[in-house]
Amino acid sequence: MIRLRATPSFFSLISLIGLVVLITATSPSDNILFSLFFFLLSFVLAVNLAHLIAGIFRQASLSVKARRRIRITAAILVIAMMFQATRSLNWISGSILLIITLGLLFYSDRRSVD
Repeated sequence: MIRLRATPSFFSLISLIGLVVLITATSPSDNILFSLFFFLLSFVLAVNLAHLIAGIFRQASLSVKARRRIRITAAILVIAMMFQATRSLNWISGSILLIITLGLLFYSDRRSVD
């Protein structure tokens, strides 16, 4: 039996196409669910692009700690995009977001099993 392995480049391409279709065919003012899909596809794109870039520069597979850091960084970037989209990202919320990011990255470093 042939097993197809999904690569980050495939998921990056699919999520990028999904984002382009979502941006051109819908309006978030009509239905807020479109915004949810946009940010979800943005998260998938950010995670897979990071895996793709890490795969290009590394020959070995990523460690658990590296995969966890990629997900945390992608989630924080999407949350910052959400704040910016609602025009509520000022320096106070940005600094709080930065503190939360540093705390999560520090916690993931301490929690790592490798």
